[in-house]
Amino acid sequence: MTVRKIAAAGALLVALAAGCRGAWAVWPQVWFKGSQAHFEPGRFDRVSLSDAGEVALAPAPELVFEPAGESFVWSLAESRAGELYAGTGPHGRVYRRSKGKWGLALETGDVAVTALAAAPDGSVYAGTIPSGRIFRIASGGFQAGPPIETGERYVWALRSLPDGALVAGTGARARVLRFDEPGAVPPEKPKVLLESQEDHILCLLRWPDGALLAGSGGHGLLYRIEPDGKTRVVFDAPQEEIRALAIDGD
Repeated sequence: MTVRKIAAAGALLVALAAGCRGAWAVWPQVWFKGSQAHFEPGRFDRVSLSDAGEVALAPAPELVFEPAGESFVWSLAESRAGELYAGTGPHGRVYRRSKGKWGLALETGDVAVTALAAAPDGSVYAGTIPSGRIFRIASGGFQAGPPIETGERYVWALRSLPDGALVAGTGARARVLRFDEPGAVPPEKPKVLLESQEDHILCLLRWPDGALLAGSGGHGLLYRIEPDGKTRVVFDAPQEEIRALAIDGD
C-alpha cells in the first residue's frame, strides 16, 4: 500500500464528508505525517487491497497449519490421493497432511522448497533453492531415490505432465528443463526446452493443447513452448516478474 494511494483514499473520504455537510462551507484539507513504513505493520481485517488501491471484502482466513521453526510456506500441492503437501523455508522441509494430520515428509537439507508438483502415479516432486535439486516423494510420504541435480541454483516451478514426464523452471539461468523419466536411477540428463536471456523462469502451466507456458523474471515475459519445440513470446507484462499462471473457465 503506497503513501500516494493512502493519501488519495484519505482525500476522497474527506471530500465525501465535506459534500454531505455543505453547511460547513469549508474546503477539505488533507495532511500526512510519516512514511510508508508506518503502515507496513498494519493488518487487514476481512478486507483486501488490490494494486489499483481498491478495497474489497475478503473471505475470512482459517489457519490449518503453522510449521514450527519455519518462516515461509513457499509451495503447495495436492496428490492424487487427496493429501496436501507444503514446502517451507528456511529449513527446506516438506510437510504432508494425511487423514487430517500433518507430519514431516522430507528434509531436503536446503534453504527452501520453492516448488511442488503432484505426479500421475501418486508421487510428489519437490524443487529446492539454492542447490537446484528435485526430490521425489513416493505416495506413502517418504523420499524415493536420490535427488535430481539440475545443475542450476534455483528450481522455481515444477509441472508434472500426463505422460509422466516432469518439467522444471529454473534460475539464475532461465531455463525450462524436461525429464522424461524423473524417477530413473541414475537420474537422466534433462532436455532443455527453453533457454532465455531472462533471469529466472518462475512459473509453468500446461495448456490444453499440450503447449507449455512459462513466465519469467527480469522483464516479465510469457513464453509459449509448442509440442514441436518451437518457442515464442506471447505476452510482455508491464511488471518485471510473472509469478503465477492459471487457466480461466473459457
